[in-house]
Amino acid sequence: MSDLRITGIEVDLVRWPLKMKRRHGVGDVERTMPGVIVKLVTDGGIAGWGEAAPWAVFTGTAEANALAIHHYLRPLLIGADPFDLTRLMAAADHALVGHGEAKAAIEMALFDIAGKRLGVPVAALLGGFYRAAVPLSVSIANPDFAEDLDFARRRVAEGVARHRRPARRLQSGAGAVGCDPPAPRDREFRAELHRAAGTARAACVAGGDRGGDRHADHGR
Repeated sequence: MSDLRITGIEVDLVRWPLKMKRRHGVGDVERTMPGVIVKLVTDGGIAGWGEAAPWAVFTGTAEANALAIHHYLRPLLIGADPFDLTRLMAAADHALVGHGEAKAAIEMALFDIAGKRLGVPVAALLGGFYRAAVPLSVSIANPDFAEDLDFARRRVAEGVARHRRPARRLQSGAGAVGCDPPAPRDREFRAELHRAAGTARAACVAGGDRGGDRHADHGR
C-alpha cells in the first residue's frame, strides 16, 4: 500500500480520426472512431492515464463506458489508495456488470500511477517484458476494392510484411480463410471471399514472400 490518495477523475470522450472507410460485419465505419480517455489525479502530484476503446456492438458505446466511470466507478476511487488495485477492481466488478472497457481504462490508470511512483515501467509490475518490440498490424477492410488493393501495395512497398497466407484473411464458420476460400452456401458471401482472395494474391505478387515483425493484416 502507499500514502497516495486519488483526489480526482477526469473523463473525456474523444473521436479518433480514421484514414479510410472500414467495412465490418456489423456495418461500415468511417471518418472517426469514438473512445474514452481517463485521468486519475492523486494528492502526490502523480496522474495516471487510461483508455477505453469500445466497439459498440460488443462492449457498449463510448458514451455508456464514460457514464459508467462517472456514475459507478468514481465513488469507489475518490479517496482510495491507487496501489490497492486488486481490491478496487473487485469492487468495480461488484458495482457494475459488464462495461469491461471502462474498467480496463481505470485499471490502466492505476497501473500507470504505480509505475510512476515506483519508477518502473508498467511491464515490470506485470512480470517483466516479454519482448523488446511489439509487432503492429494494418487491417485491410476498405469496401472500395481499388483503394483496398492500392493500400495493400503501398504498405508492402513500405516494408510491411504479410502473413505466409494472404494479406487478407476472412473468417467464416468453418474457420480462417486464405487464398483458397471454401464455397459457403451464401452466394454473396462466397463472392466476397473470392474478391478478398484476389486482393491477397495481388499483394503477394507485389511484395514477394517476405518475413518480418510487422504484418499486413490481422484478420477481418
